[in-house]
Amino acid sequence: MSKTIKSKTVNWILTVLADSLSFWGVFSFCIMLYNTGLFGYARSVFDVSIIEVFLAYLLFIYVLYNNGAYRKKRDFAGIQRLKSVIKGVLQVVVIYIVLAYTIKYQIPRIISVTFIVTIPITVIFSRILVQLIEANLIRHLNQENVLVYGAGTVGKAFVSAVVKLSTAPLNIVGFVDDRVSAGEFSGNPIPILGGLEDVESIIQKYKIDHIIVAIKEPKSEINLSLKDISNRHHIAMSFHPTQKLFERDPYKLKDVAGLPLLSTTQQNIDSKPFYDLFKRIIDFSIAFIGISITFPFWLFIGLIIKINSSGPIFFTQSRIGLNGKPFKIFKFRTMKTDSKKYAHCPTGKDDIRITSFGRWLRKLSLDEIPQLINVLRGEMSLVGPRPEMPFIVETYESYEKKRLSVMPGITGLWQVSPARNAEIHDNPEYDLLYIEHRDLSLDILILILTIVFVFRSFTH
Repeated sequence: MSKTIKSKTVNWILTVLADSLSFWGVFSFCIMLYNTGLFGYARSVFDVSIIEVFLAYLLFIYVLYNNGAYRKKRDFAGIQRLKSVIKGVLQVVVIYIVLAYTIKYQIPRIISVTFIVTIPITVIFSRILVQLIEANLIRHLNQENVLVYGAGTVGKAFVSAVVKLSTAPLNIVGFVDDRVSAGEFSGNPIPILGGLEDVESIIQKYKIDHIIVAIKEPKSEINLSLKDISNRHHIAMSFHPTQKLFERDPYKLKDVAGLPLLSTTQQNIDSKPFYDLFKRIIDFSIAFIGISITFPFWLFIGLIIKINSSGPIFFTQSRIGLNGKPFKIFKFRTMKTDSKKYAHCPTGKDDIRITSFGRWLRKLSLDEIPQLINVLRGEMSLVGPRPEMPFIVETYESYEKKRLSVMPGITGLWQVSPARNAEIHDNPEYDLLYIEHRDLSLDILILILTIVFVFRSFTH
């Protein structure tokens, strides 16, 4: 059995097992909760038809399968696969609701409601656990042999990015570069294996799965040659994003093992009016409920801020939003009052501008909570590109201005990316990737992953 087939088999077994355990675990929990009489009811578990539950389980697995939730995909944090899971689970929920109200449904409604609320979160967390198992215990099965064309600044930056991704299933075999002699290392521990004419023999010798073009301005003849070779050998080919490639805008951003790379497919950013409308309704509802529930907590945080350092509780600042329109963003103040209001944001916890309590607020992302006011006012969304300060937007290149084509958000793809500790404007590809692929399933997934990252910050 080849490594690819074995990897797909192991992944399929783990994901089906995780989804099955999620289904039966959640259903058992719902029955247990029902039989405690917590909701004013008490009925024996044996009154529930096991056949109907089993049919519901088969439907659950089938809908997930039909949405591509069991296809093996190497991408950023499993985003595409988790998106398929979200879509599948939401479809299952809709089907269950329709069945509950159109046919004689023997399962008590309170169990159905509890199940519908609990199952999406449980399935996503179980899938994230599967990804951690794959990344740490059976990583060798998922590794993809990568050949990097270009051993210069861009190529080295790509290698550095891969090294930071401890869970990335990428095994960089070597560089190909006509500007440097084969056998040299060019300041990297990864060797230069040859030039363009050696690519085919390198593919065969090292069983290459993916070619990454990582030079500032790749020539069209080189691109065509590499594309022809990759097609003949049935391997993937992607481009490391550079300003020149973004300016030409010929390609579509996609996820490759945690890195936003450019594929050879052209993509335009489309308007999505129904998605925008539905998203606005969800944003307003969650922001209103969130402010109502957490307001006492705001008072407590405000009191600690005043005790910890002199100055206002809230920090306000002008940011650039949808279509370049400025607005005032709200945050809990985490920096000393003598800090410059419009300067580059802190990138580390040791920044002397941050107050002692501010470090805790930033660590747990609690300083962002007042932005629910911005969401309520229609200036921000829960999910979207982070809004930048005016002096940074003034330096935007044409491709970076695409960030302004959608509503800015409290959290986004960049916040759950490996580059989240850098400054926002240093990694435009994550926001552009989100804009190209945005939909409700991706928004839900980013919100769940944000919760995971906040919880991880709290425990570390």
